[in-house]
Amino acid sequence: MTTLDYITPNSHPANPAHAKRMVAVAWACWLVPLGLGMVAMVGYGLTRRDAFAGLGALALMGGTVAALGGLILMVLTYSFTARVEPEIRSRLRSRASVALVGILLNFPIAFICVIVGASLPTRIHLSVSNAGKTDVIDVHLDVLGTQVDIGDLKPGERWSGSVRGKQGRAAVAWTDSGGRHESVWDEYADSDTFWTIDGISISGDEAVWD
Repeated sequence: MTTLDYITPNSHPANPAHAKRMVAVAWACWLVPLGLGMVAMVGYGLTRRDAFAGLGALALMGGTVAALGGLILMVLTYSFTARVEPEIRSRLRSRASVALVGILLNFPIAFICVIVGASLPTRIHLSVSNAGKTDVIDVHLDVLGTQVDIGDLKPGERWSGSVRGKQGRAAVAWTDSGGRHESVWDEYADSDTFWTIDGISISGDEAVWD
């Protein structure tokens, strides 16, 4: 009796192309939420804009879904590469392992991003204008620990710039024909409340913060 050689379909080496695509998608599940979270952290920390807070929430929710998808892809990758040539299998599983570690690390990184983003000094854009009829001189801005010497402003003239800080006094001082004046918005301001102020309008011995 002659024994016939019989090769089952599972005995053929698998095409690694599918596994490569799964690993690439797993890396995207790791890096895309991480990148969005970093942008949200820095953007919110510097501007306190709601758009960046929304982006951070989207990155957190999307990252959770991506993590689940990435973990499923890891299982499939390990299963699929069992029939891939040993050298290719080793390389693909190594890359898959890196993606798996990265996906798991995204959660503590997201927690750190929330804390760091809330603690970063905020960049606040401000304008100071002379709404009066006479010159004001030696205009000095003291906002959240940042000191800015604006100088002199003629009637109708406006200064625009930005300051960066977290907490501190919010005040502006100037001199006109009536002497030295100061307007204090808050002695203990913080960036979470002060960023709503866009400009300061000086007129005579008063200043309007809006």
